[in-house]
Amino acid sequence: MAINDKGLALVAHAKAMKEAADLFSLSALGQDQRIAGPVSVTANDAFCAYILPPIIERIRLTYPKVQVEIVSSNDVQDLGRREADIAIRNVQPKHPDLYAKRIRTTKAYLYGASSYLDAIGRPATLNDISERTTFLGDSSGRVLQMLSAMNGAIAAEQFSIVANSGVAIWESVKRGLGLAVMFEDLANITPGVEAVLQKEVSAEVPVWLVTHGELKTSARMRAIFDILSEELT
Repeated sequence: MAINDKGLALVAHAKAMKEAADLFSLSALGQDQRIAGPVSVTANDAFCAYILPPIIERIRLTYPKVQVEIVSSNDVQDLGRREADIAIRNVQPKHPDLYAKRIRTTKAYLYGASSYLDAIGRPATLNDISERTTFLGDSSGRVLQMLSAMNGAIAAEQFSIVANSGVAIWESVKRGLGLAVMFEDLANITPGVEAVLQKEVSAEVPVWLVTHGELKTSARMRAIFDILSEELT
């Protein structure tokens, strides 16, 4: 059923009221000088599973009255709508109301379990990859596009596992099910995996720490933001 002009006007009015309420909530939180209460941190699922826990441990030891909510999502959360308070992202945010700090740049490489590479061999170049080499990729197909651009012989059929979860992909790599592109930060703390073709398959990945501008004045948000900044650096 189509919405008439009055209905559209009500929708626009409701949206404006919601945005005003979100801004009021952000402004009120920005005045809170207690280092206590909830703070939500969002990042992709692999980061939340493997990188965040020791950082959260430090937060809990330093500020025991802070309740940390981890928002594991591979989608970009809307900080303006309080879907999260602080975000760890790999792209620079464009919205003028957001405060972003570029922490550093990491790299991503092609990784496999040592046991898997023992079985298929360690390719010296992309041309050494055989048809029996299997890959693991994300559902968007970006990894397939990247590798195919480098070596047209790599076919979609070689992507034996495709997932929208970095955790699922990485656990499959650890079990020796194929090769996958992953951040070196994660690979460096994972025993039994190694990088291949580092000179041919690599990508620089920026790490941004982001919060809403209104939250910069909140003692609680500043404290957690600073710990995250120190640990991720």
